[in-house]
Amino acid sequence: MQHAVIRAASPAHADRWAAAAFDAFLNRSVADPVLHGRLPRALETWFREVDMVKDGDLAVISAPLDFYGVDHHQPLTVAAAPGNRSVPFTLVDPAGAATDAGAAIEPAALTAALRTLARRHPGLPPIVVSDSGGSFADVAGGDGRADVAGGDGTDDRIRYLHEHLAATLAARADGVDVEGYFHRSLTDGWEGAEGYTQRYGLVAVDPDGTRRIRPAFEYLRQLLSRSRSR
Repeated sequence: MQHAVIRAASPAHADRWAAAAFDAFLNRSVADPVLHGRLPRALETWFREVDMVKDGDLAVISAPLDFYGVDHHQPLTVAAAPGNRSVPFTLVDPAGAATDAGAAIEPAALTAALRTLARRHPGLPPIVVSDSGGSFADVAGGDGRADVAGGDGTDDRIRYLHEHLAATLAARADGVDVEGYFHRSLTDGWEGAEGYTQRYGLVAVDPDGTRRIRPAFEYLRQLLSRSRSR
C-alpha cells in the first residue's frame, strides 16, 4: 500500500481540510480495513454511500498478515480545489530536488511515513518497504566507480538508494519494525503512459533489449556483501 507524508499547501482552512481528506484517502483507506477491520472514520460515509463494502468484507480483509508492504515515492503537498466537485483537492508540484519523473526527493519523508504508520497502527505486522526508487538519466561518461566506493557521489541513482536505505534504517532505529527494503526495480520497465522514458532499474534495458549493469547495482552488491560479512 502506498503511504506518504501529506502536507497542506498553506495554513488556510480549505487547504488543511483538503490535506486531511487526502491523508485519509491515501494513508488510511486501505490500512484501516486491512490492519483493524474497520473503515476510516473520515471516509466511512462515502464508502457506505457508494455501497463499496459488503457484509463480511472487513473480516476477510483484516485476516492476519505476515508483513505489511509500504510503497513510498515522495511526500505530497495538497491544496483545495473548490471548483472541482468530484475531487476537491489537487497536488502541488514539488519545489525542491526531484527525480526525472518529477517526484520530490526527501528521504526523511520515508522515515516520517514509517513512524506515522507505526504510531497509528499499534501491533501492526513487520513492515517491508516494497517499492522505493527514483527515475534518473544515466550519467554521461565514466564507469561510476568513484560513486560505488562512497555511495554518495555524483550518481543520482546511487545517492537516492543510499539515502533512502539510511532513512529506512533510521525508522528501524526508532523502534519501527521494518524487516526489508525493495528497490524499484532490478531492470528498467514499461512505466505505463511514460513507456521507457522513465528509468528506475539497477540494470539498464536499452530499446534494442541490450542490458547494462548500472553503477547503482554494483553499489548495492558491495553494500550487501559488506553487511553479510559483519
